Amino acid sequence: MEKIIKSCDVHLFNVRDEYFLYDVEGNKLFSLSKDAYEIARKIIKGERIDENFSIRYIKAERELKKVIDEIEPLTEEEAENRRKILEQTEHKLTGLWLGVAHSCNLGCAYCFANSPRYLQTHKTLMSEDIAFRGIEFMLNQSPDDKEYDLIFFGG
Repeated sequence: MEKIIKSCDVHLFNVRDEYFLYDVEGNKLFSLSKDAYEIARKIIKGERIDENFSIRYIKAERELKKVIDEIEPLTEEEAENRRKILEQTEHKLTGLWLGVAHSCNLGCAYCFANSPRYLQTHKTLMSEDIAFRGIEFMLNQSPDDKEYDLIFFGG
């Protein structure tokens, strides 16, 4: 299990006390228990795993094993083909997301900004100067394009 996690391109993250493992190569997202998340995090960081979790550890290890069984690492040939495609593809910046405000009056339950911690720490507005600098940066990255996507976010 450790060998597979370390050899694959996986990312761990948590949102509002929910824990996830994302398999980049397979483009798969897995929901994890907190204990399984902690085991995977320790494996990735090379930390020692405290096996004295008792039954919690055993359950979490089984859960993580089921997830790992669904991860299929790319073969060397597949990985090389992906690298070539990425190297040959021209990457252009034609879109920009501007988070102009960090407060909103809608209070959507699913939104990442609808948590008390987020709302307490992000009450500023983006300055016009920053917004215009962002737009100018985007235009300079792809000056020959005729269409751009500009998204304003915030309430």
